[in-house]
Amino acid sequence: MDWLEKLRLHEVSAEFSDGHEYLAREWVELERRKCLTGRMACFLIEYESEFHGSVCLMREGRAIRIKNLYLQPASRGHGIGSLALQEIFGAYVRSADSAAVVYAMRGEPGEHLYRSQNMVEICRQYEWTRRVRVPPEGAALLRRTA
Repeated sequence: MDWLEKLRLHEVSAEFSDGHEYLAREWVELERRKCLTGRMACFLIEYESEFHGSVCLMREGRAIRIKNLYLQPASRGHGIGSLALQEIFGAYVRSADSAAVVYAMRGEPGEHLYRSQNMVEICRQYEWTRRVRVPPEGAALLRRTA
């Protein structure tokens, strides 16, 4: 994996993967460290001798989890994402009872891509929030780790 090339791809984009704002170097370092555990593998998406994005894969039982599929905005809508998914389906989904699983945010570019590849919604995720107006008193339970 060419981590410098992946960093360059993220640095030139004003968009964020996974719905989180981050510095490109921190995001790439996070993915690099996950790959060092051996649980995740990351790939650059190359088409016609140019890099257009990246994708990470994690095996979870019989499923392959597609993590952080990213295409540069100018590369979207040209079939590159579809080709990348077809390669993942063909090379990494190992048997008829296997599945490829991906998380996407409603309305984001990935949603259209995944639906176009006959992927179906299997669940929805909810996030919870609470407005905190005053810092809690006596917060002695939490200790910061290094």
